[in-house]
Amino acid sequence: MYSDKKYKYEVYLTYDQNEGGGEALSDEQWSDRADGWKTFDPKHLYAKVNKDKPYWVETIYPDFDPIDYIGKSVYVIVVRYSTGDTFGHSTGEWFVEGVYNDVDETKKVSDSINKGTYGSGKYQPWQGYFERLQDVEVHKFTLKKLLDDFEGSSDLSFYDHSW
Repeated sequence: MYSDKKYKYEVYLTYDQNEGGGEALSDEQWSDRADGWKTFDPKHLYAKVNKDKPYWVETIYPDFDPIDYIGKSVYVIVVRYSTGDTFGHSTGEWFVEGVYNDVDETKKVSDSINKGTYGSGKYQPWQGYFERLQDVEVHKFTLKKLLDDFEGSSDLSFYDHSW
């Protein structure tokens, strides 16, 4: 918990991301572009980080104290969507909607996104002129205590889509 944040709790998601495409199709100034794409592979979820080391992580703000859930299952909702502009588009964009400690609440939120009934006034980057919802992913994690040495980790426990 950090006093400079407006949120009471934080958890930290490590992931791999790759992207490609998007190259101009001609030398003209206003050229169309090849389709772009992104992959997103969430790896681990931690309750704390070592503040002395830099990490590439996504910070998520749960409504529960993560310390109480270390070693237990929690669920991260990731919304995948496409975006673009007049000259091209890309697929695989991602947005972490949240982390939940209750499977029924997770299902309710993911279903509402899929049905288009997700909360009015909430940030929804998959809604826009060029944006389109592709998928709603639910990733099941066992919450780990401390992200201390991610670089040297050989633990490749991936997410679990089973309900």
